[in-house]
Amino acid sequence: MSFVLILVMGYVGVIALGVLVLFYGKQEGNSMWDRLYRFFGKLEGNSMWTVGISSGGCPESYPEYFVPSGTHIPNGIKGCARMVCGEKGPEYVQRSWNYIVWSNNPIVQIFYLLIVVSGYVIFAVQGYPHIPNA
Repeated sequence: MSFVLILVMGYVGVIALGVLVLFYGKQEGNSMWDRLYRFFGKLEGNSMWTVGISSGGCPESYPEYFVPSGTHIPNGIKGCARMVCGEKGPEYVQRSWNYIVWSNNPIVQIFYLLIVVSGYVIFAVQGYPHIPNA
């Protein structure tokens, strides 16, 4: 089995797991999907989503955007940043997230360019030998 095939199978597996958790996971329940749903999107209060910019730090131009009320993974990242960098760590993580996600920056374009070039390279290495008369 080639490395590329294993990588693609892993990628598809992670995406499939996310879709299954989204479709089968519920707030209540004790199944594996319910536990994963609560792990990735911990529910606080009566609903998973809150409206507004106060809890998620969204810019004012998105006042109606739904933001997760609390999750384990971002809080864990902020906790690690607090342990490593002190009290300014979580603030730095939040500012970095706002810059990467909510502002115009070249990071997303670089990411898309990396995906396109990687796809072409993988096709050139793995696909061209299988094309007759190429």
